[in-house]
Amino acid sequence: MKILGRLSVAVMLLLWTVVPQLYADTGTVIKFSGGGAAATGTMTFTSEGIAIAGTTFNYDTFTFGVQRDAIKGGINGGSVDPADQTTVAVDASSIARTYPNPTILGAGEDPNVKTLADAVVSFSMPSYTYTGTALTPAFTVKDGSTVLTAGTHFTAAYSNNTHVGTATLTLTGIGDYAGTSQTASFSISKAMLTVTTDNVSRVYGEDNPALTCHIDGFMGNDTERELTTVPTATTTADATSNAGQYTISLSGGSAPDYNFYYVSGTLTVTPRDLSTATVTFDKERYAYTGNPVTPACTVIDGQTILTADTDYTLTCTNNIQGGTAKAVIAGINNYTGQIDTTFVIYQAPLLNVIINGDSISATASAGGTQTYSSPYGTVLAQPLRKNDENAVMLYVTPATGYVVSLDSIRMNIDYEVVEGGKAPTLKFYRPDDEEVTLTIVFTDPTVSGIGGLMAASGDLRVYDARGLLVTTATVGDAADIAACMTQLPAGLYILHINNQTIKIQKK
Repeated sequence: MKILGRLSVAVMLLLWTVVPQLYADTGTVIKFSGGGAAATGTMTFTSEGIAIAGTTFNYDTFTFGVQRDAIKGGINGGSVDPADQTTVAVDASSIARTYPNPTILGAGEDPNVKTLADAVVSFSMPSYTYTGTALTPAFTVKDGSTVLTAGTHFTAAYSNNTHVGTATLTLTGIGDYAGTSQTASFSISKAMLTVTTDNVSRVYGEDNPALTCHIDGFMGNDTERELTTVPTATTTADATSNAGQYTISLSGGSAPDYNFYYVSGTLTVTPRDLSTATVTFDKERYAYTGNPVTPACTVIDGQTILTADTDYTLTCTNNIQGGTAKAVIAGINNYTGQIDTTFVIYQAPLLNVIINGDSISATASAGGTQTYSSPYGTVLAQPLRKNDENAVMLYVTPATGYVVSLDSIRMNIDYEVVEGGKAPTLKFYRPDDEEVTLTIVFTDPTVSGIGGLMAASGDLRVYDARGLLVTTATVGDAADIAACMTQLPAGLYILHINNQTIKIQKK
């Protein structure tokens, strides 16, 4: 042993420029394995009281000046075992050897003890998706090139490995690795829920139905109770929105373990049926004009007044000649369907003329005029189609030997006197809902005052100025009274009929 020691010293003296000092001592044990931060320190090798010491080095880029082939494991094996430091061999090829990433054992620490702290744990994937159950992914543990085995070198336990976040794997050493441990982590990401909007429809003008959706993709036994916020379905359409299709959008869903994928739906607004609406014309009957008649109408759907050419169209047929015309109100845009109805066109004035108590039938003449003739006089009715007035002019002409006064003319509607005199001219506007009755009394010009008995009918008694009864007669109107008076001589007479009394001066 002494010879070997002296030989070792002799060899080492040849490398004085590399190792500046030789002395016998014991010191820090160095373990050159694993990774770590760069550091500086003093390297000491001990061999039977002979030491190489005082060399300053960086652990991250370590240069050996001594090749120690006899040391257990050697430099490339990663450790220096003090028990086997019995020889030190030096040659020139070993001076610049580099060993990366060394770490330092504590003073007196045994480099032969194995630890899980140096083991590397790897998972098949860096991240896993939430499944609703605890995740226990497969993993591999290596100490250097050695693959460690569960149940032989360690036991494994998982924590925080169900919900989204960072899960932990804890390894506890057993056997050669007893007393040591290692941890590793993996991430759990959110699962995806698919939220699909249910398609719905409604009729124009109605409120939107309930907007609903259904959710697919829950993991394990999860339900909607796992959601922090349930997704909400919305649309821009309201009761006033036109017929058509509108997108139903989803938003607002949240959950600790889920993301959301939204599938939009469609709200379909269909046209409203027009057949339930009501139609009102502005008149019940319309006058013949010789041109197509298109009446104004009001169409009401519930409480809503519809707009022509926006909500409906009006088409008329058989609407020129007098009679019954057809009208079709057809829905457009927000309305569908149609309403079939009719209206009346009258070709001549609805005029009934009574002259001296007799109802006179008219005789049509050119230009749409009508003539009512009697022995006492005539009435000419002529439509006035000027500035859309829709009026009728009445020209009253007494027969020879008779006169007419405005007091003896009555009409059941409002009228105006255009000209008075012996042949008055009257004007009235065509009514839409009633027949016009014109009553005229032509009188003998030799008898005055009879016009005051327009409504007279019954038993007539005639007295002279002395109060003596002159004659009696049954009369129906003023014309009968006039006929009775023509038989009497000139003078003053008092007439009694139906509690009426009137004085008449016959010339």
